[in-house]
Amino acid sequence: MHINSGIPNKVFHNVAMALGGNAWEKAGGIWYSAMRDPRVKPTARFLTFAKAAGRAANRLCGDGSAEAKKVADGWKAVGIEI
Repeated sequence: MHINSGIPNKVFHNVAMALGGNAWEKAGGIWYSAMRDPRVKPTARFLTFAKAAGRAANRLCGDGSAEAKKVADGWKAVGIEI
C-alpha cells in the first residue's frame, strides 16, 4: 500500500460513517468517481483528490447536498479545505 493512502482512507471512513448505510452505496460511489476524474493523476496531491471528491459528491448527490457537505467536512477534519 502506498504510504500516502492513509489520509484519503481516513477521510473516506469519516465520510462513510457520517453518511451511514453501506460504505459502497454513497461514499463508495463518490470515491470511485473521484478516482476516475482525469484531473487525478498518479502524481496528484491531496488537495487535487479532495477537490475531485467534492466535485463528484456535487455531481452525484446535488450541488450543496448533505453528502457534499459531509465530504467537505471529512477533508476539513484532516486539514484540507475544499
